[in-house]
Amino acid sequence: MLKTAVITLFALFLSACVPIPREPSQAVCREGFVVMRAGQSAHDPVVSDLPGHVDIVRAETSLDGETLTAAFHFKDIPEKMGINREGMPFSTFEYFYTVNINIDGGPIYQSNLSDYTLGAYHQARNMAPASEPLQNILHAVLWKNRVSRDEITVYFDEMPGHVGLEVSHLNDTLTMTAHVPGINQDSTVLFLAEDYLSGMDGVSCEAD
Repeated sequence: MLKTAVITLFALFLSACVPIPREPSQAVCREGFVVMRAGQSAHDPVVSDLPGHVDIVRAETSLDGETLTAAFHFKDIPEKMGINREGMPFSTFEYFYTVNINIDGGPIYQSNLSDYTLGAYHQARNMAPASEPLQNILHAVLWKNRVSRDEITVYFDEMPGHVGLEVSHLNDTLTMTAHVPGINQDSTVLFLAEDYLSGMDGVSCEAD
């Protein structure tokens, strides 16, 4: 699996948001998707033109010391997912679920990325199309992010340690758990889900 992922800044799909204020019950953003504080949760409206495994209906986080548990609640997670589908570029993230984390509670912008990314992904292979349960095809990872302004590139360095991953078809949830150094109740998080061929979703500014 990837120890370091490399993505150009211009190719990133993170939307510009502002951090929520000090009051832990509030979550606001300037545009795009909500940035919540670690430990918060929010509902998101159903999007009719997105498949169920991308359409986030609730994002939920909890903290136990420096251990973050982040749960995506989806409209629907199929029993099996297509992989290496026609039209997928080789080695591209076919499915990509991320929780971006800023330790100091700062904003998460396209040009000012998060400190860490807790993610689960499937990378397209040069193999025949197939179908597998989502749990079986995802690799879960915690990356520490480094931005190279000169190279216009973001490096994601894989952190040591176990990242828990659980997919529930009964509850339509995808849950990740990891030790995130320095995370606290003032840290900010941003949920995103993407299917390369079908679109992406996050907790929108209309979330309650």
